[in-house]
Amino acid sequence: MLYELRRYDVAASKLPALVDRFGSFTVHKWKEYGFRLIGFWTPVVSEKSNQVVYIWGWESYEERTKKNAAWRAGATCANSRPTTSR
Repeated sequence: MLYELRRYDVAASKLPALVDRFGSFTVHKWKEYGFRLIGFWTPVVSEKSNQVVYIWGWESYEERTKKNAAWRAGATCANSRPTTSR
């Protein structure tokens, strides 16, 4: 099993909308493409949070490459980035 950790710094004002989009849309689409979400969280440091962290699990590097390519090529990926990520 290969684990991929992703961490994004987000403008604090956009974090709630981004977390909502992940929960209501993005995570469900990842499942459709066969992504295995191991964990998702927003760490809090000194009562502040401006990060999104998640881990994907892959059977192999080849699986990761194939499924990421399909995700990026799909219209879902391109259309899933509203103003919360700009």
